[in-house]
Amino acid sequence: MASIDALTLTILTALGKNPKALLGTLSREVGLSPVSLKKRIERMLSDKLLYGVSARINPFTLGLKIVLVFVEASPDKLALFERICDLHPYTHYRVRCFGPINGFFVVFYLPIDTTYLLIDLLEELSKDNIIERWVLETPTSFPIGCEADYSFYELGVGWKFNWDEWAKSIEHPEPFEPKKEKNVLSLLDKVDMQILRELSRNILRRRSEIAKAAGVELYHLDKRWKRLEDLSVIEGYRILVGMHFLQITSYVLLKCKCSMRNSMRIASAISKLPFQSTFFFTSDGFILYIMTTSLDYSLLTSILRKYCEKIEVYWCDYHSSLRYYFYDEAFSDGLWRSDIDFMVNSILRKIREEAK
Repeated sequence: MASIDALTLTILTALGKNPKALLGTLSREVGLSPVSLKKRIERMLSDKLLYGVSARINPFTLGLKIVLVFVEASPDKLALFERICDLHPYTHYRVRCFGPINGFFVVFYLPIDTTYLLIDLLEELSKDNIIERWVLETPTSFPIGCEADYSFYELGVGWKFNWDEWAKSIEHPEPFEPKKEKNVLSLLDKVDMQILRELSRNILRRRSEIAKAAGVELYHLDKRWKRLEDLSVIEGYRILVGMHFLQITSYVLLKCKCSMRNSMRIASAISKLPFQSTFFFTSDGFILYIMTTSLDYSLLTSILRKYCEKIEVYWCDYHSSLRYYFYDEAFSDGLWRSDIDFMVNSILRKIREEAK
């Protein structure tokens, strides 16, 4: 069975600092020849220590909004609802969850002013007894993403993080300034969307392979890739790691009710966490999705309880989770397709036909 060693951590750390680096640059960083590093990364991929590196796409710059949904579904309907998520053109992420609602947590990236179509779909699914109930949350600002910092992981020991210092950072927060997002959809075309699709899959491929899959010449790929970063359409990169090798066994959603002032305090400290997480502001507090150890989870919730009136805990079945690649086919003639047939009726027809 594969295991984590010092060299693996060095490679992951180097990738985290410079995910777009060419093999030659990374090899100098980790102290291996390019050939040896290539073989090592290929072994990490085959052993599922590493799944790849994915571009993190900023939906707001593309005229899309984030909508979060908790869905209650009976055990015999779980696979069917997953099929519905697969069919929906704007599903970004789904995972089975257990807690106040037993079913799913789903993240959608929807065209602006189309939330009502998602609600219509959920209502129809309720009528068909596919789902039992649902709760919709619309984040009030851009989410805060935090990547894992492997410098806090020590071989033979595990994660070493000073939670007392983190708690103090909440008491004395740094000034919090939300991102100022600009919709640049009018500056992009279908080719840009095809490139985003491929970059959301895995950038640890040859540039020529990515260019071919996106249908562009290599020179145009590099030029457009840089432009997408400059426009903040690509806001960063996420290293997809087999976290169970790093003792990460708890995948939890914390739905917290608190004042906006306390939400901002906690938001300012999120970037200091060593664990991969996403923080969403909501109208009555925040939602935090975090991958951590059981011990660190208990320490985190103990700190958050001081600032929150109520904390709902959802355990997530990470093995059932699915991160969807960027779906470029919904984009045409400078706009996102957002008619009821595309976003609702076509999905219902397929599901009802398959249920016969």
